[in-house]
Amino acid sequence: MVGPCSAVSALFKKTTGAATGAVGVFTYDLFNADLNDYSHIMAVMFSVPYDRNLYSNWFAVGIFDRGNNCDYNLYDIMYNGCENNFVRAKADGSCISYEGDYVVVSASMSDSSEATLRCG
Repeated sequence: MVGPCSAVSALFKKTTGAATGAVGVFTYDLFNADLNDYSHIMAVMFSVPYDRNLYSNWFAVGIFDRGNNCDYNLYDIMYNGCENNFVRAKADGSCISYEGDYVVVSASMSDSSEATLRCG
């Protein structure tokens, strides 16, 4: 559980010299006190590619309706899709933000093979 006005961090590390990277998406349920339930999810997508000479680190953050699964489809939407419920950026250490109805989600990601992603 992440409380209001709180931040979380994650480290995504590529194995040096290996033809593997780290990609994925994770979600948090956003609790709405007025409903005493959650009606939305916060989603975070990250991509640290196997070959940083050919590809760049990317990340995205957004808010989706409850019922969206945390799966490859959500990852694909956030990596390749139109930015309707989220924002996406090439990782360079700068911050991106997405403003929903009752929450603002911000994130930054470093541009390295040992990338740190911070959300708040």
